[in-house]
Amino acid sequence: MSNFCDDSPCGRNKAPLASQPRAVAIAAFISYLLYMDLHIAQIVENDYMKKNGLNCAETILRVANEDLNLGLDKNALLLAAGFGGGMGVGSVCGALSGGIMVLGRLYVKERAHESTRIKDIEKKFIDAFEKEFATLLCTPIKDRHFHPEHKCRAVVLKAAEILEDILKNDPPDNLSYR
Repeated sequence: MSNFCDDSPCGRNKAPLASQPRAVAIAAFISYLLYMDLHIAQIVENDYMKKNGLNCAETILRVANEDLNLGLDKNALLLAAGFGGGMGVGSVCGALSGGIMVLGRLYVKERAHESTRIKDIEKKFIDAFEKEFATLLCTPIKDRHFHPEHKCRAVVLKAAEILEDILKNDPPDNLSYR
């Protein structure tokens, strides 16, 4: 029998297929396959932000909602509106805030403090983002990466790529999103 999980990011349980209960092995493999086919970055790259007149946080949340079938309605999506432009004051980047919203939806079942994974997942996302941009703050990121025509698309695209990497390498336990 194949040991497909030995070298692949099949979620938290990376034991070989033969040593796992069948249902757990199948669920891990399905999770792995589903999150290997993400389109968040591709959708962002195709000017989703500009075409829809959205800010950075709205873009990440809406694209992930569409691609991952998060089930967020239009009122829930409005929650991201105030996070663009570093919460309107150049503080924490909206693309980062939007990504954290997505991670919360995927890795928290009811309450964040009950999740065993959300803090570690958020830290991975924040650390990777900060490594890329040398800051978490909107103003210095915009000073370096804002484009008159495409706005902050390059920043949102990089945030989407980081988000995809996290989802591929440490997928959520719940498979109901795809």
